[in-house]
Amino acid sequence: MLKQIEGSFAPPGGGNYAYRDMAGTVIREGILPGQVKVLFMLSESGQVLDTRLVSSQGQDVVSQACVDSIRGQNFGKVPEEVKAQGMIFGINFIFPMMRTR
Repeated sequence: MLKQIEGSFAPPGGGNYAYRDMAGTVIREGILPGQVKVLFMLSESGQVLDTRLVSSQGQDVVSQACVDSIRGQNFGKVPEEVKAQGMIFGINFIFPMMRTR
């Protein structure tokens, strides 16, 4: 499941993203360190039925990329022992502090 989510995660701008400010100037911004928490609910067949952003690290475009990496996925049939514990799962996307030299 984690490999599938990791494979579909696309950080905005490849890890940096750009936007235009009110004056039309393109602003580039790196992903800030922090954590994005997302909950998702699966059907018995493993299809993601719902996603919910629990917490953000402060950048909406990054949070949306995290939610989008889960939305619409199918992880395959859910084992009975997993079903017994519930069909709502959580994942933390962790963005560490990048050190520069």
